[in-house]
Amino acid sequence: LMIPAILAGCVEVDGSGDDCGAAEYQSLIGSNLAVVSLPAALNDRVIRPGMAVTTDFQSDRLNIVVDDEGYIADLYCG
Repeated sequence: LMIPAILAGCVEVDGSGDDCGAAEYQSLIGSNLAVVSLPAALNDRVIRPGMAVTTDFQSDRLNIVVDDEGYIADLYCG
């Protein structure tokens, strides 16, 4: 009975798997984060190498993974 409660936190809001709009930002991969302009209202989180991050899932949050030099390596919702 505990399994459904755990899985309930991972349900997608609109079913598309892209509630944060990650597809819209994929062209930024390879860009230096320092020169990228993102909307001020964007719910985002920058993840740097070796950085501790929470494991909470927020379908509308854009995770921006950068490498050691600050270049965007990946973008995904969560």
